[in-house]
Amino acid sequence: MVDKKYEIRIMSRKELDIAIEWARQEGWNPGLYDADAFYAQDPNGFFIGYLDSEPIATISAVKYGTSGYAFGGFYIVKKEYRGSGYGMEIFKKAMEYVKDCNVGGDGVVENLEKYATVGLKLAHMNARYGGKGSGTKTIAPNVILLSTIPFETVGVYDDMCFGVARREFLKLWITQPESKACGYVENGILKGYGMIRKCFNGYKIGPLFADSAPIAKVLFNALVGQVDTTSEVFFDVPECNPDAVKVATDYGMKKVFATGRVYSKGQPKFPLEKWYGVTTFELG
Repeated sequence: MVDKKYEIRIMSRKELDIAIEWARQEGWNPGLYDADAFYAQDPNGFFIGYLDSEPIATISAVKYGTSGYAFGGFYIVKKEYRGSGYGMEIFKKAMEYVKDCNVGGDGVVENLEKYATVGLKLAHMNARYGGKGSGTKTIAPNVILLSTIPFETVGVYDDMCFGVARREFLKLWITQPESKACGYVENGILKGYGMIRKCFNGYKIGPLFADSAPIAKVLFNALVGQVDTTSEVFFDVPECNPDAVKVATDYGMKKVFATGRVYSKGQPKFPLEKWYGVTTFELG
């Protein structure tokens, strides 16, 4: 029997849809329209492995410009090919691409020890909380549609909160179909913003950045209010920010999933006190 050829190459935008579908099958519940924003951040940071003509493995290692920061995700091998070395081979290919970066990632809990053996060490835990929309449709004072705020203003605030610039990603992320993005403005100053988007199952809030817990709660209430009471809403929070956890639990959400945030060079100096909702487990 002739051995099959295993080839790893950079994904096309269309091939990214394969990774999105596999992530859905794994139960990670990506957004329906996430792919364009993901790909815009770094088209060279998505890899796919083919065994002859069959796609069997994916991974992303996305660079954030020249910041020295990168983020990994979509690390999936088709079940029938797991344990055969194909995953490690594509992992090494991706890590070679970002070898000079501090690489972050969100790993499922059962794989955290494995990640530590390859230099990706736990910084903090994230939790996914689930609940239902409130259906109120009300927008509180100081909360306005993000589309009415100059993009540069939103970009500067996002740079500060996220920790590195991601403008190409951001302009597509906050304008997705079937989404709503809101900002909190006080005395003409943007002090927080968040968005809620349609996913394969229900909706997800992310990011939710705010200067304080009361602002975060107002934005959270505005976002869950855009979804009816029969629809699922999910909210990924960094557990190192207890105020973020409190926003979820005060609303009555229950913890349904967890990941560990890992880094190759340690926790960057991000203002995690402003992180109430993680943007996405796929890109950070």
